[in-house]
Amino acid sequence: MAPVKQLEPKPKTHKQPAKKEVPAKNEPPKPQPLEPNVVPVLLDSETTPKDITLYLQIDLSMPGATAETVVYAPDRSLIKPPYNIILYFHGNKKTSGLTLKEYLKDPDTALRDFILKATNRGFLLVMPDLGDWSSVGALDKKSTIFLQQVVNGVHKHLLGKDDQAPSYDAAINKIALAAHSGGYKPLNALGKVQALNDKIRDVWCLDCTYGGGQQWVDWAASAGHTTDRVFVYSTGALWDKRPKNRKLPAGPDNPLIPVDVGTDINAGILLTAAKADPARKNIVVWIKDSGRHTDNWKWDKAQSHYQTIGMYFPLLIDSSFALKP
Repeated sequence: MAPVKQLEPKPKTHKQPAKKEVPAKNEPPKPQPLEPNVVPVLLDSETTPKDITLYLQIDLSMPGATAETVVYAPDRSLIKPPYNIILYFHGNKKTSGLTLKEYLKDPDTALRDFILKATNRGFLLVMPDLGDWSSVGALDKKSTIFLQQVVNGVHKHLLGKDDQAPSYDAAINKIALAAHSGGYKPLNALGKVQALNDKIRDVWCLDCTYGGGQQWVDWAASAGHTTDRVFVYSTGALWDKRPKNRKLPAGPDNPLIPVDVGTDINAGILLTAAKADPARKNIVVWIKDSGRHTDNWKWDKAQSHYQTIGMYFPLLIDSSFALKP
C-alpha cells in the first residue's frame, strides 16, 4: 500500500500589530504678532471661588522667554474697567527656563499669596515673562501695544465678552510700576514712555536700583508726580572685581579692581535728593547695610534680597494711591 502523502503545514500568518497612535504633543500655538487688534490666546488659567490667574500668550520678543504674561485678579467680582494695575517685572530667574507658573509657586516669589495678605483686592497684577536675565524686549517701544493686548485678553477671557475691548488708554486708570532685582531694566524703560506718564502713579523698587536713580529723582519732582511715591529698598553694596578700564579686557596693564555693583549707589542718589529737600516726602528709601534711610520710612526692614517681595507687597498695595478703587 502506497504511503499517505503528508501535507506540509501552511506557515502561520502573523498579523502586524496595530500601531498605536502617539497623541500629538499639546504644544502652544504659534505666537500672534504684537499688534493692538490681537486678542491673546489663553494658554492656561487657574481659579478659586474668588480669584483667577490667566496665562496669556503675548510675544514680547524676549530672549529665552516664553511668550507669556500672567494676569491675576485677586477678586474677580471687583474687576471692571477702568482697571488699576500692578505692572511687575521679575528679576533674573533662580534657574534657567523657570516658568511664570513655577515663579508664582516659589515661596520667595509667591506674589498671589502676598497680594491676598492685603486688604485692597480691586486691581490686576500683570507680569510678563522677561526670560532668564530680565530683558526689555519690545517693552520699551511697544509697551502701549502690550497693554492693549492685556486689555483685550482681560475683556475676552476674564470678563467673557466677545465684542471689541476698549482702548488701553480708556481701560487702564492708574499703574503701580514694580520690579525686583534685574527687573529694573524694563522698569526704567517704561518710566520713559511718555504715553504712560500720566498713568504711572507709584513706583516700587525692590532691591532693583542697579540704575535709574536720577531718572526717578526727576520723575518724583516732575509736574503731576510730586505726590506720587517712589519706594526704594536696597540691600546695599555688592562688591565685585572689574577691569579698571571697563572698555578694555583685563590684563597686566588693565588690572581688576574692586567695584561696588550693588543697589546702594542709585538708592543713595534718591536718598540724597530726599534729604536735601524736606518737601520731597514722596521718596521713601531704606539702604540695609548702611542703615541709611529717609525720615518717612515707617516699615520693618527686610533682611534679604528676596524677603523684600513678600514683606512689602501687602504694605505697598494697601498704602498705594495708584491702586485705590
